This record gives sequence, structure tokens and C-alpha cells, in this order.
Amino acid sequence: MPVASPSAALWNRLAWQGLLIGALTVGAGCATSRPAPPPAVNAEPELARAREAIADARAVGAEAEAAVELRAATTRLDEAEQALAGGDAVGASRFAREAFVDGQLAELTVLAARARRARALYDEVRALRAEVDTALAN
Repeated sequence: MPVASPSAALWNRLAWQGLLIGALTVGAGCATSRPAPPPAVNAEPELARAREAIADARAVGAEAEAAVELRAATTRLDEAEQALAGGDAVGASRFAREAFVDGQLAELTVLAARARRARALYDEVRALRAEVDTALAN
């Protein structure tokens, strides 16, 4: 059996070491590239916004004119508070956003109804003015 020269054995050994170092480097790179954990969720600001939207809806009279929308908002707010008490900040945040939107809907429903009534009253006043102008012209 032919004996390999010392330089060939050295090159062979260096090649294996290089492969081993390369494999370890790649393996270490893959092992350290874990996805970042999701950011912590603080639902308190969203709960505060939802409470404020519900208070604003009540202030314009949503209990009488937009009861369904207001009830949906308060139900969602209750669910948000229960989720937060149970340690589910993500769920609490989602419910709080829904409560906020429902609270705004209740407020805007009342304001839209008022605007429709004001427009109808304005149209009646214009019609009466037209009648008075016609009567005075004759």
C-alpha cells in the first residue's frame, strides 16, 4: 500500500477541518435565527378609548336613539374586561377595538338621526315661507 506524503495527509486533514468548521458555522447560524417573540400587548389604552366612545354615545342620547348599537358596544367592553382579567391581553385588545367602533357607531347613529330631523324641519320651514310669500304676493 502506498504511503501518502505528509503534505497530502495534512491537506486532507485541513479539508476535513474546514468542512467541519463550515458545517458548525451554518448550524450555529440557523440555531440563532429564531423568530422574535410577539410584542407584549397592552390593552389598557384601547379599553380607555372604548370607554370614552361609549360615554360619548351616552352623552348624545344613544340609550334612547341607538340602543342596539350601544348595547353591542357595552357587551364588547364587558368581554374585553373579562378577557383582560383572564390574562388574555390580545383578546381584550380585539374586544376593546370592537367596543370602540360600536360606541362610535352608536354616537353617529344618534347624530345622523338628528341631522335627518333637522333637515326635515328645515324643509318644512322653507315650504311655509314659500306659502307665506305666495299669500302676501296675492
